[in-house]
Amino acid sequence: MRSDPEDARFSFSFAGTALFVVGLHSASSRATRRFSWPTLIFNPHDQFERLRHSGQYARFEQVIRGADETLQGDHNPMLASFGERSEAAQYSGRQIEDDWRCPFRPHLRHPAKGKT
Repeated sequence: MRSDPEDARFSFSFAGTALFVVGLHSASSRATRRFSWPTLIFNPHDQFERLRHSGQYARFEQVIRGADETLQGDHNPMLASFGERSEAAQYSGRQIEDDWRCPFRPHLRHPAKGKT
């Protein structure tokens, strides 16, 4: 996983755990992304890797995207498989423009000065 939100292999991480983040809010253009309150859902990338290793990921993806298409009438244009493009754009829960740039910038940890 990479820390640059422009990188196709970017992933948000917390405490060393790579996460896929889903943004929900009441005004989302996608019915599956609507919720009464602004909400973030954190899914560990590890769960997707386990599905890939067991051979179940493609079916999992097909069922979810098929249900979205049935409910919405079309597929979510923002969805991409990991590694195709940065998932940062998918976190917003809305369709974004081609020139959109993630406002996130990684904060690199620096060792405390003067400590031994």
